[in-house]
Amino acid sequence: MGNSDQRHRRRTAAHWPDPSDRSASSRRKNIIVVDGGSYTHRSVDGDALKAQLKSAGYASEVFIVSLPGANHFERASLLATAVEQLAEIPNREERRFVYLRELHSGYDLNPTAQIRDLNDRLIGYATLPTGWRVTRATYRLQSERTIWSRHATHSSCYGALHCSIHLVSDGFRSPKTPQRLRDYPGFRPMENNSEVPLTKIDDAINAATALLQPEGATKYLATLKLPLTSDHRAWLDADVAPELHLQMASMFQAQRQFLPFTTQIRDLIYFGKQCGQPNINCLAIDDSYVAAMSELRDSRFWIDVNHLSTSGAAVFTRWLSTHLIAEGVLAK
Repeated sequence: MGNSDQRHRRRTAAHWPDPSDRSASSRRKNIIVVDGGSYTHRSVDGDALKAQLKSAGYASEVFIVSLPGANHFERASLLATAVEQLAEIPNREERRFVYLRELHSGYDLNPTAQIRDLNDRLIGYATLPTGWRVTRATYRLQSERTIWSRHATHSSCYGALHCSIHLVSDGFRSPKTPQRLRDYPGFRPMENNSEVPLTKIDDAINAATALLQPEGATKYLATLKLPLTSDHRAWLDADVAPELHLQMASMFQAQRQFLPFTTQIRDLIYFGKQCGQPNINCLAIDDSYVAAMSELRDSRFWIDVNHLSTSGAAVFTRWLSTHLIAEGVLAK
């Protein structure tokens, strides 16, 4: 194992349970996979979520697939290995597989974000399948003529170059991503290290409240003049990642999009607008979401204007467990 591989594993080690361990998973009806970037990484406490669901009668195993700054292609690399490992879970036909995916405007609208930087993490997922996904996503950007088209073209050139460097230097050896779920990234709580203005929090709560009204996202969007349109789709869909899309459709009985609490109004409005589309199933922003956000009117609940602190994560995880039960996607 090379030095870069070791550094990557140290960075992402998370003590996941082994899905093939029969004694550990024999009584867990629900297998929940939570996929996301830094919002999820700081907001979803897998152990707390599992405990709260268990206390309500929903025995579950929770796997958190999240990394700060992870674009869709890195997440796809992690997710592909996760799906392969989840297939080892015994008695799969007796379980309920649930997939939760963080929607994030920055990565959905700019799928090649972070791909310019050649580092251990990029080397870990810069493989031929990734290069193909980058090419397809960039082609879509160009055809839709979005505001990200030129940026994505440049980034895709970097991505193709880095994939070539990876293949030339490392040959066709296994990619430098964790090969077992127990080595995957997960919940990484942090304490507050900055003052988040109360006005910033209140503005976000007002934006979330506006989304409760019919056409609230559209009206708020017009006020903010954000360059988001109603036809944006998740990038890791049947067009960009057809094999992974089919594998996940076969494995997961329920798939839901979600958004951890944030003060970034752009992300809230984007989420609300996406969830208004008929083909996207969401853990939607509702009265309980706004009420829980209203508990966070203090800097101690935030690391910064984007992310929750440990205390904030406890509030969001509690909301998530309650909402999952209310959605009826879990089995007892």
